[in-house]
Amino acid sequence: MPNIPSKHHVWHVMVPVLLILALAAAWWLREEHGPVGAEGALSMERKTAAMLAEENWEHRALADLYAGRPVLLMENGRPLRMELLLDRLYSRALPVAQRWIPVHAADASTLLREAARLGDQSGLVLRLARVSHAPKENPALPRAGDDSAGLVVLTGKWLLQYRDRAVALAALDAAGFDLVSEPDYARGQLIVTARAGGAEGGLKAAAALHGHTAIVSASPLLLRQKHKHADPNDPLFFRQWHLKAAAASASKPGADIQVLPVWSAGGTGQGVRIAIVDDGLDMLHPDLLPNLDSQDNHWDWNDTPQDNDPTGNFLNEDFHGTAVAGLAAARGGNSLGVSGVAPQATLVGFRLISLPTDDSDDAEAMLRGNDVIQIKNNSWGAAPTILHPEFFPELGWSGPLTVAARRTAALEGRGGLGTLSVWAAGNDRDRGDQGNKDSYPNSIYGIAVGVLTQTGALANYSEGGSHLTVVAPGATGVVTTDYRGAQGYNTGTKPGELTGSPEMRDYTQTFGGTSASAPVVAGVLALMLEVNPQLGWRDVKEILLRSSTHIFPTQAGWVTRAGGAPPSMPPIKHHELYGGGAVSAQAAVAMAETWENLGPMIEDARDLEPNVIIPDNNAAGVTRTFDFSNVTDLRVEHVTVTLDIAHTFRGDLHITLTSPAGTVSTLAAKTSQDDGLDYDGWTFSSVRHWGESASGLWTLRCQDLARGDTGTLHSAEVRLYGSQVQPAALTLQPVPVIVPEGETAAFTAAGEGGGHVTFQWRKTGAATVLGDGSASFAINSAKLADAGGYTVTATNATGTETSPEAALGVLRRTVAGQSVAEGKTAVLKTAAAGPGLSLRWFRDGTPLNDDGRVTGSGSATLTIKNTAAGDIGAYTCRASFDPPGTVELHTLPAQLDVRLKPVVQPPAVVPAIVSGAAALQFTAAHGATRFSIKKTPKGMKFSTTTGMLSGTPDLPDTHEIIITAFNASGASQPLTFLWQVEPLPDGTPGAYHGLVDGGTELTGGLGGRFTATLTPTGAFSGNLTLGAESLRFSDRLKALPSGAAPPEATVIIKRAGGRPPVTLAFEVQDGIITGSLDDGEKPPAGFTARRHDWNPALQTVLSGEHTAYFKPDPAFAEDPASPQGSGHIAGTLNAKGLIAWTGRLGDGQTLTCSTPHLLGGRLAFHALVAKKSGSAQGWLILDDTNAGLSGTPEHRRAGLPTLMLGAHGGRYTPVSHLFNFLSAPAGDGNAEAVFAENDVTELFRQPLTLLAPSTLRVFGDNPNRLSLQVNARRGTFTGSFTLPGSPARRAAITGAFVRLPGADPGQGHGYYLLPGPDGLISGGAHLIVPD
Repeated sequence: MPNIPSKHHVWHVMVPVLLILALAAAWWLREEHGPVGAEGALSMERKTAAMLAEENWEHRALADLYAGRPVLLMENGRPLRMELLLDRLYSRALPVAQRWIPVHAADASTLLREAARLGDQSGLVLRLARVSHAPKENPALPRAGDDSAGLVVLTGKWLLQYRDRAVALAALDAAGFDLVSEPDYARGQLIVTARAGGAEGGLKAAAALHGHTAIVSASPLLLRQKHKHADPNDPLFFRQWHLKAAAASASKPGADIQVLPVWSAGGTGQGVRIAIVDDGLDMLHPDLLPNLDSQDNHWDWNDTPQDNDPTGNFLNEDFHGTAVAGLAAARGGNSLGVSGVAPQATLVGFRLISLPTDDSDDAEAMLRGNDVIQIKNNSWGAAPTILHPEFFPELGWSGPLTVAARRTAALEGRGGLGTLSVWAAGNDRDRGDQGNKDSYPNSIYGIAVGVLTQTGALANYSEGGSHLTVVAPGATGVVTTDYRGAQGYNTGTKPGELTGSPEMRDYTQTFGGTSASAPVVAGVLALMLEVNPQLGWRDVKEILLRSSTHIFPTQAGWVTRAGGAPPSMPPIKHHELYGGGAVSAQAAVAMAETWENLGPMIEDARDLEPNVIIPDNNAAGVTRTFDFSNVTDLRVEHVTVTLDIAHTFRGDLHITLTSPAGTVSTLAAKTSQDDGLDYDGWTFSSVRHWGESASGLWTLRCQDLARGDTGTLHSAEVRLYGSQVQPAALTLQPVPVIVPEGETAAFTAAGEGGGHVTFQWRKTGAATVLGDGSASFAINSAKLADAGGYTVTATNATGTETSPEAALGVLRRTVAGQSVAEGKTAVLKTAAAGPGLSLRWFRDGTPLNDDGRVTGSGSATLTIKNTAAGDIGAYTCRASFDPPGTVELHTLPAQLDVRLKPVVQPPAVVPAIVSGAAALQFTAAHGATRFSIKKTPKGMKFSTTTGMLSGTPDLPDTHEIIITAFNASGASQPLTFLWQVEPLPDGTPGAYHGLVDGGTELTGGLGGRFTATLTPTGAFSGNLTLGAESLRFSDRLKALPSGAAPPEATVIIKRAGGRPPVTLAFEVQDGIITGSLDDGEKPPAGFTARRHDWNPALQTVLSGEHTAYFKPDPAFAEDPASPQGSGHIAGTLNAKGLIAWTGRLGDGQTLTCSTPHLLGGRLAFHALVAKKSGSAQGWLILDDTNAGLSGTPEHRRAGLPTLMLGAHGGRYTPVSHLFNFLSAPAGDGNAEAVFAENDVTELFRQPLTLLAPSTLRVFGDNPNRLSLQVNARRGTFTGSFTLPGSPARRAAITGAFVRLPGADPGQGHGYYLLPGPDGLISGGAHLIVPD
């Protein structure tokens, strides 16, 4: 199995600064001084970068690499002496679990061949070479599993700095480099990779570029792994307490973060993104999943290729980030597990530190998503190599790309407000590590967070320093999310862990350290941004320094200062162990809500190059001052000190910076556990001077407090960052005000300047200073005598500024209203005072002017003579300073009423229609006690009290209505109002006839008939038959104007005999009524009716006799119970278009019916038969062009199926010669009688001789004794025949002659009734001319 570095102290992604000097120095020392011993190695490390840059160290590094000797690499101007490990390689191209590749190479050549076999993405693993150096004391033993400190991976990826871009691009291409990217946040630099050969190819290409005039420098981008700042596995830390302190600790400051009041007020962090820059997230954890970002902002730098899935690999122990995420923003209130500090903030996963990464990867993580991600939590830092005496100790450098990226993120992220970067301060104070020797939390662009225990005490391992911003709970014992199942910290068997149900393994209580306190603060920042998204990154740090709880206030080392106004704001404070104190979510959110942002950041610097020896073991040390006396307008926030110190044991040094105010920042504390060399351009930072003035002398002191090692202070730079502070100046001048008499008059100003600014208020002409020194001044219950001019003077230690005079006007706002008779005089009065105050009276917002009738329009008294209607209104007097409108105040409105006669107002015009509900509301201006009307439209009623005209109009017309109103002052002028009423839609009035659906239960299965007459007024009446039941009804249509809907009606018809009433509902449109009938018990029945539509011009075509026969239903041709004969009808059309029908059905039932000619030539045919136990019903069509009659009426009777009868007929003109009607030829047998049992079976035929005019006789044998008689005038025939048998049966015959339109000849159709065993049998009887 490959020797994979432990996850407890993972690799430190160091600034590309540590690999380069080791190569060049090894070559130089070997070539010029022989074998390298202990002292020689120290001397080699001292060799300057300038000297090495003159040599082709890349070429020498290749030679040493091939020879298996230690390699000196130059990384960003610093030499690193490295040893090649022959037992492993590293490849980003392989899956995560396989990236560390075990090999068994006997020498470097074998290792390089194996690397070439694996491909260009494989890397060589090197270790910082340890120089023989005896520590002052025995260093602490390394923690278990910490085998990764000091390891780096050399690949073919390099960082080039250029002078001439175009020339440099051509040169790197020729040397064998390919361009990867050109970061816009680090101008003048290129990220390149070897085109072939991996790490070896990169060194070769760099050697080829050495000395090129277009190239400033070339440094390998070394892969390093970060150190997760989780709490050590220490049994002292085991309880959860950070959100709500345990009862025993509840009263102790810092025992919890005081977040419950924020939650109670609705704070959740919603809308704020927190990126967890770590080893990945368990993306399916039920307490994280609801808060995971849905916008695809996640990213994984450890996978190859990189992707947007930051899921950790539990086989690689990637469960650190899951625990961190739960503390910041696990979903709260979901009945699961735990809650984060910001329970509805959005989580973004950045997987960065699971595996080694280089400077460009780290820089990308600092910059990615900074437009949408507000907060980035980093619970990791540089590996503490001081714990490993076998390695050469190094400071926690960041690469130049990461340094540039962090500055860019702070200055440009969030639209210029700055991405908030939270960093764990580190967990190795108990082993001698110092946080300001780790460039990650030490940067001014981050928020460094220390850790407290359950009792509110500082954890013994929490790293402090002048850079520390705040401390927060987080020692082991805080419960948080864990990689699900038994794959995280909580394996189910680990001592001190949560136990119980399987779900408990999804959480852990053995996680802690600054890795835990950092996300607690990140959650608090999310709550702050939720209430104030406009906070800048510096605003957030100052709020934390002010709002955090002042823990252990009597302990030495605290500094406090007011730091600005208002005086009531909590002071800025700092301690090098506690930062600003224990974070308080409640106080931080409250302060953030009303915070005013700091001004733009400015900076100023002073530097020295003393090149002075630091006395060995001498408390006096070396001091140097930096003069900022001429910087009078800088309020300090951050301070950085960059040092170049050569020293053989830098842990001997104690370095401080003292401000002009006397505040001391400890930059590096003396420690026997840091046996590293030098501070080679290292930058320390401090926030202890936040809020101080920059002006004065700043003192740097370097002390060597141990014997035996010496050093030199070569150079130092002190750089101050902050905001500009001007001398006292008014940023807001008081402005003129006008206030009501008796109310408060207030002036407001604002000023800025260094220190505390006071304000003195004075009234012009008086020496007395007014107010309490604040920027606001008020006069309670202002009087007219208080009117005048006022000034304010802003004062601080550097100057004063006095405002121009601001006028105060006082106005009496109450003016008495009046009511006068028309023609009388009205007087309105007010009072006012103030310098330059002008007055103007207004009526209903319109300014008044003097015109003889109106006087005093520009004074306090207004007089109006001969009042009229135009004077009525609300009067105000405006008091203003010139120009009018800039500052003004009106009196309260005073109403002037002139008592006037009423004026009738016309109503709103709405469309109206006959038989449609209508209402017209007449009103009167000036009030009316009653109304009168003339010419009330028929159907409408008028209320003399309210002026409402309402009802249902009967007649269409343009109605002229005359209205008069009355009040105590008399009568109005009459108002003549024209009201348009539409008629009912065309074709609506008339007589309607129709049929009720047959076969319905409501009609007893017999159908029914509907008749109604609709009048032009909308009134209607009619008759309804339901089977044998006849009902009368009447009512009125409901109509809507403008054709909005067809007229309709609903009528409830009462019935006799206790039967339920029938609801008749219908609408009428285009001469057709459609509706329904419902008695609430039986299924509803529909009906249709048509308007009687008769044109006398049709008399020519349709007048006279009409005959028709009903062809039996072919569906029942072989049903003996169904009549098989043809019924027939005959009727005469009168001059009114009414046909009175008589006839018989095929079973002999007599029927009678009257059918008027309806719209579309329809005839509503309905007749009850068989003593009202049956019916014949249906629509017939009378063709207006040829008088043809057709239709399919239904025959219903008990015991019979419903028969569909085919009606066929036409106009029958009485003839004198039936011979001609039938078109019979001359001679015997020219006609024939045919009798059929049904359409299928013929009974017999009998030849006939038809003689003119209408005589016929039987021709030939007559075995059935057939006799026939003809009525040519009526067009009917009758007769009988006998059917032989035992006994013989005699049948009666009846029928009618019919000529169909266009058919020639005519025919006779009828039926015979023959006695049978069960009654009469119906068959068909037909008189025809044979073919």
